[in-house]
Amino acid sequence: AGLEDRFAHLAPDLLEGVTTHDLRTAFMAAMAPRPSIHVDTDSIAPIRISVAEAVALVANELPARGVVTFRHLTRGLVDRIEVVVWFLAVLELYKLGVVELDQLDSFGDIHVGWRPGADRGDVDLIDAYEG
Repeated sequence: AGLEDRFAHLAPDLLEGVTTHDLRTAFMAAMAPRPSIHVDTDSIAPIRISVAEAVALVANELPARGVVTFRHLTRGLVDRIEVVVWFLAVLELYKLGVVELDQLDSFGDIHVGWRPGADRGDVDLIDAYEG
């Protein structure tokens, strides 16, 4: 709504000294096509499994195995991103209260165990992460 009339004289003229040539130059610069930026993603490992899929795999394996180390759960994984996905899956299961986590030493192995009486149906509540 702008300034009240009694204060209008206090506001500086923002267009003072600006010519039509200046406006045209600014408009042309703003509308000029920008070079497209190419980001090389060849070095990024593709994510082969979602967190929801990893949750299902952990939920199927853990009840029969009892307590295992996270290192044992991820022993066959090759890419670091896959280990991250499995770690997120374990955290989701912990958040649901169906697994117990224990780490005896700083930077030591993380022990993951299925909680006795935990319902596997709860794992269906986990949404797949997008992106």
